[in-house]
Amino acid sequence: MTVDDRREAAAPAVSATHHGSAAQVAGPSGEIKHIAELDGIRGLAIGLVLIYHFVSASLGPLRRVAESGWVGVDLFFVLSGFLITRILLSSRGAPHYFRNFYARRALRVWPLYYVILAFAFVGTRALPVRMHVGASLLPFYLTFTQNIVGTVGFGPWAVAHTWSLAIEEQFYLVWPWVVFLLPRRSFLFVSGSCWVLTLAVKALLIRLGVPAMKADYFTFVRMDGLCAGALLASMVRRFPASDVLRVAKPLTGWTLALCVACFALKQRAPALVILTNHFQLSLAFAGFVAISFTGAGGAGPVRLLRSTPLVWLGQRSYGLYVWHFLVQRQMVRLLDHVPGLWRGGTWDLIRVGALVALSCGAASLSWVVVERPFLRLKDRLDHVGGGVKLSARA
Repeated sequence: MTVDDRREAAAPAVSATHHGSAAQVAGPSGEIKHIAELDGIRGLAIGLVLIYHFVSASLGPLRRVAESGWVGVDLFFVLSGFLITRILLSSRGAPHYFRNFYARRALRVWPLYYVILAFAFVGTRALPVRMHVGASLLPFYLTFTQNIVGTVGFGPWAVAHTWSLAIEEQFYLVWPWVVFLLPRRSFLFVSGSCWVLTLAVKALLIRLGVPAMKADYFTFVRMDGLCAGALLASMVRRFPASDVLRVAKPLTGWTLALCVACFALKQRAPALVILTNHFQLSLAFAGFVAISFTGAGGAGPVRLLRSTPLVWLGQRSYGLYVWHFLVQRQMVRLLDHVPGLWRGGTWDLIRVGALVALSCGAASLSWVVVERPFLRLKDRLDHVGGGVKLSARA
């Protein structure tokens, strides 16, 4: 829902949280500067997820494009790893380092998440069409371990998609200690090594007979995007922005081209594509985030990320992410018996429009009622790290 070493005093400090928080930097003079492009990236990511879940299979030749919307989760992972790692590296050595980080994460993620759980396990009983969320699964969802026990799936669960939140929460339970204990000079190497290690872990699991689809829900496999973001966070602190941008532009282009080529050749080399798909995407999206961050305010495609619709979606992306699947599943089960509703054409456009409107409405309501009040509490934990004040607002 919502990510660096402070070696260069002039480099900006980023503040952000999970999905849907606004990213800001402190400039050389100490003023807080908002980076709309990073909200735009979140808006793009949640847009891809909505396309993936909402757009039906009746699109004909465009079906494969819509079915690629799952890459939005990979983009979320990379951006989250980048922003949160910058916060950790910036605040290392500051008073209450661990308390502030964990408290801010809890205030950002937990309130809405547990509201969703209450609604999914209890509130849905009162809906016209009940969603099957067995009580036996509740302990795993309460502790963010639903991905580990394999409770995620493509069934009717209202919270099945929260496996990605579980992976992030598990990663950030440990990552602050990694940042705190490692020597600064070692962090770039360690974060890069962890990123490469995810590919080796996935290859080992597949070799041991674990289905690739299930392996992709394993934390040590899908933290590739988080580690790629962490690696980028370290690089933009260690090297001048111009150098990062010079490498990121061609790297992003070539990696995206490689991803497209691999997906096009999936039938000929399925094992290779299944093994490397998320790893390749993490590299491509890390380059994309680097371009958006170091080239903030520049011309070209980066400027599109500042558009009002993308920024609006990005600021509410966490709420959209947690609500949209429940809205979609409920509508499908409620209207599944209506003749011709799923045959495409005008009905299909109406259905998708209704899903988007309902999801945006639910996200906006939860933003006002649930998220914003807790974000005000979170802002009280603003701290001073490395002489630069960090602030995060959603």
